Amino acid sequence: MECYFQNQEMENMRELEAQADEAERLHQRNLESEEMRMRQLEAKREYLSSLQRQLDEIRQREDEAKELEKEEMKLAYELNKLECLDRERKSIEEKCKRELHGKALLRQHQAALRRRSAEVQAELEADLKWLSQLSEQNQIEDQKRISKREQERDSLATMRERIQSELDLERKQEIELDALQSHEAARLWSKREEEWRKESEARQKLLQEVLEDRRNQLCQRIEYNRRRQQEELETRESLLEALEKAHQNGMEESQNGFSAIETQRRELESQIAENREMRLEARRNAEAEAKVSREAERAYEEMLRQEAEKMKISDSNRKTAISTIPTRSGDTSATVIQSRPGGNIW
Repeated sequence: MECYFQNQEMENMRELEAQADEAERLHQRNLESEEMRMRQLEAKREYLSSLQRQLDEIRQREDEAKELEKEEMKLAYELNKLECLDRERKSIEEKCKRELHGKALLRQHQAALRRRSAEVQAELEADLKWLSQLSEQNQIEDQKRISKREQERDSLATMRERIQSELDLERKQEIELDALQSHEAARLWSKREEEWRKESEARQKLLQEVLEDRRNQLCQRIEYNRRRQQEELETRESLLEALEKAHQNGMEESQNGFSAIETQRRELESQIAENREMRLEARRNAEAEAKVSREAERAYEEMLRQEAEKMKISDSNRKTAISTIPTRSGDTSATVIQSRPGGNIW
């Protein structure tokens, strides 16, 4: 009997040991399963985080592209405003030429000099106003690009000082006309007319240089802006391609799926479709801009050709004009056909 109890006790001990071993194995398997699940969750979190970073970078690139588009619109507006100033300048030039073409010299040279002096003063004041408008246009950029724009501001200031000096001198000489005799006024007319012509030619040349410099700067900035937009577009396309590949790999690795991943997927597909449409729109815009640019170049060449013809006609008229200056104050039969001195036609 005692042997039986001993055997039974040993059997119970073996069963307890087997149960303990089984429990240990189950516990180990549970630990391994939990560790694997945690690794999977961590991998999915990293995948979602990577997707989010890529989406954030794409959004940032899109914001930068929008800013570049706004900058291009601003530059285009400034260039258009500059062209308006150019047309205004040409209008002033043409108006002065029309007023002087075919005008006869009146009996008293003093009166003629006074009128001509007033016309020159009006032209100088118009030049000052034009430079002020150009300076105001540059002022906005000066606040952002002070170091790069100092030379242009100095150039504009020098031009204003020069024209203001000419205006002050013209006003002073107008006052001195009252003290002139008739024969002195006749001699002064010939001398002053030549001075006015030279001053006008020099002034028009400088104003044209200022305008061309400003136009070139705006065109260069527009070109740089377009290159930046193209670079941003290519970068976004590369990011989207990488994002598409990552998305495909993620879908293969996470068949069971999570609601967060599904949400990211839908957002990604929407983003891809939107960006594809943006790329198509950008290509269409680029083609339209190229067409407009070609038409503008042809129009500009035609304008240059017409202006060159006008200059030839104006020079021919000025060379063939005959001026007759009376030698006696009482001679009223002499007339002079005057054309406006010089001046560039832009």
